Amino acid sequence: MLRKNPHTRTPSLRAGNEFFADDSHRAQVTIGFNKSVSDGVNLYSKRASEAAFTFLARDTESPYVDNRANPTAAPETRDYYGLYVLHDSEIGDQSDTAQAVCKG
Repeated sequence: MLRKNPHTRTPSLRAGNEFFADDSHRAQVTIGFNKSVSDGVNLYSKRASEAAFTFLARDTESPYVDNRANPTAAPETRDYYGLYVLHDSEIGDQSDTAQAVCKG
């Protein structure tokens, strides 16, 4: 039987928007991911106004909900990528970048 080697695997991210009918100014981004054989995923994010990705969160169950407020009234593009975590260490390859637009 072949065993999956988490050190050579790459997470797959899916980012989408969720809007709330009760408040047209509230929006959040849900980031789904496959956990594979890892303990979880470290998520990194970059907002349209930022030059570099920064650590957002470590999550052990999909989906992660990014409910940070949009600082402007205009729609904001957010990019995300993830890395598997096993025993508190990042392993494998960085995921492709997932993108979502957060309502202003």
